[in-house]
Amino acid sequence: MRNLLVAGCIASMALVSPLHAQEPQTTEVSSNLVADGRPEFELTLFDAVEMAMRYNLQVRLNKLTPESSYENINANRAQFDPTLVFDIPSAFSRRTSQGTSSLDGGDVVEQENLNGGFTFRDKLEFGTDWSVSWTGGRSFSTNAFSSFNPNFSSSVNLTFSQPLMRGFGREVQTASIVIAQNNYEISREQFRQQVWTTARQVYRAYWALVFAESNLETQVLALDLAREQFDRNRIQVEIGTLAPIETIQAEQQVASAELSVTSAQQTLDDAEDDLKRLINIGAATVTGWDVNLVPTTDPPLDISDVDVEDAIRIALDNDPTLRQESFRLDSQSLNLKTAEDAMKPQLNLSGSLNLSGNGGDFIIRGGGFGSTDVVEIQEGGFNDALRNMMSGDFRNWQVGLQLQIPINNWGAKAQYAQAMITERQIATRMADREQQLRVDVTKAARQVTSGARQVAQARTARELAQRQLDAEQRKFAVGTTTNFEVLRFQRDLVDAQNTELLRILDYVNSLADLEQLKGTLLQSLGVSIGVAGVGQGAQQ
Repeated sequence: MRNLLVAGCIASMALVSPLHAQEPQTTEVSSNLVADGRPEFELTLFDAVEMAMRYNLQVRLNKLTPESSYENINANRAQFDPTLVFDIPSAFSRRTSQGTSSLDGGDVVEQENLNGGFTFRDKLEFGTDWSVSWTGGRSFSTNAFSSFNPNFSSSVNLTFSQPLMRGFGREVQTASIVIAQNNYEISREQFRQQVWTTARQVYRAYWALVFAESNLETQVLALDLAREQFDRNRIQVEIGTLAPIETIQAEQQVASAELSVTSAQQTLDDAEDDLKRLINIGAATVTGWDVNLVPTTDPPLDISDVDVEDAIRIALDNDPTLRQESFRLDSQSLNLKTAEDAMKPQLNLSGSLNLSGNGGDFIIRGGGFGSTDVVEIQEGGFNDALRNMMSGDFRNWQVGLQLQIPINNWGAKAQYAQAMITERQIATRMADREQQLRVDVTKAARQVTSGARQVAQARTARELAQRQLDAEQRKFAVGTTTNFEVLRFQRDLVDAQNTELLRILDYVNSLADLEQLKGTLLQSLGVSIGVAGVGQGAQQ
């Protein structure tokens, strides 16, 4: 149903004189209002808000920000990514050297080496850097003094480093990840705020369109009244009961009413375009932009008391700005702890353990020291090297502490002081926001209460203006009043009708302002948004 906002106004203006009842007229503007050749698209307030959640380009654009911010969490987790490196092989070499003494094992010594292995490195959330590596190799030499030829080698090396003062603890090491998570939550709150803003814009645009349509109908009916009065004057001039000069005033009233109709039509077209842009009508409907939007939702005129304290409590719980500042405060607390940690001395515990083994064909020589006579060859292989390594008989280990004490450390102290100041700034902003929110909610609740009274008062004023016009028209019909007075009361009625429309529009907007401050605007409209940010209608 169109123009429900001013059903009472339209009904009152339909009361016309007997002259008009005998000769009804339809103005060109009225016929244009009914149809202009474009298809009609009926639209409820719920539909308008839901379409904006799905298709509004600003909503779609801002939806990408949380998605991008989420990837920063994974980017900061990269510092704890383990690394596995394979060397297959790490090196192959062949060397030929000339012997310079009898201990070189020959006049010409050739040696081949083939090495390979892997290394696994990782960092734990407590700051521990550790790695384990294994290397294996095979070497062959023509050196006459070689005990293993070919020689197979295998070794395992375990190293670790653990900060005991600066950089110790999971909270310090994972601070960047938690801050990235907080930034992601902030971006979601910013998106929620953008959604609220868009919903509020759609709400205002929807009721602005309703008001524009109702205002156009009001101006058209005012034009009809002006033409009726002009027709009365013309008839009375023809029969000689009214001077011709009296028709000038009525004609001027008609011209003024036509100007108001033209202006109201332009306002209606502008309001319709504004709403079409917000709901992205081209993407939301197959008919595209070239349609007449027909709003069908009744204005929420049910008057109810506002519990101000409860409204303030809900607003404080739902406010996106406060929630953003809360996440910022949590991140800043981590920054403060990180800055405090940077002022500590650096004390690192480090250690390593190496297990090694060799194997291969073992050559037993006779004839004393320096003899190259081979007595026996005990065959062996790579398994011997692995077995000797795992036995633990051939091990090397070390452990140590390193202490580094900064002198003055002005940079770390300055960062700590700045972090404390920033934390106090955020806390102060939160307190200021809470105070401002209390004031805004109180004012909005007061505006709702006052707006309800103004709607009732404007309705009474419009009804009285209608009664005055009816009485004046009856007096004019019997010649006890002037044309000027009738025209004046017609203008008074139009003004009273416009005032009632404006008061109703102000009231419904004040309701939306209060709901937005409370963070329940979408809920009150029956619309919900998904976690990913895509609008999903859920009519209640």
